[in-house]
Amino acid sequence: MILSFGVGTILGLIGIALAIWETKTDKPMFYSYGKNWFGGYLNNSAFILGIAVGFFATKVVYGFTALGIIATLYAIIIVALKNKRSEAM
Repeated sequence: MILSFGVGTILGLIGIALAIWETKTDKPMFYSYGKNWFGGYLNNSAFILGIAVGFFATKVVYGFTALGIIATLYAIIIVALKNKRSEAM
């Protein structure tokens, strides 16, 4: 369980960092298709955060809690940084 939480935490931090990068560089946030399937278009921050939730879900309660927390953080990052970009323009 500790190893699963450790991997989930690392993937969660990577996913949050990617979400910040995608927002700041104006990349698409919710893409699950790929213009080029070999170009990494499926590996966006939401995908990595979803995998992180899977590692936290050692029990159903932990999975739902992790999903709620990570989804809320993801939404806050998107809204806060998109608003900063629109105000700066």
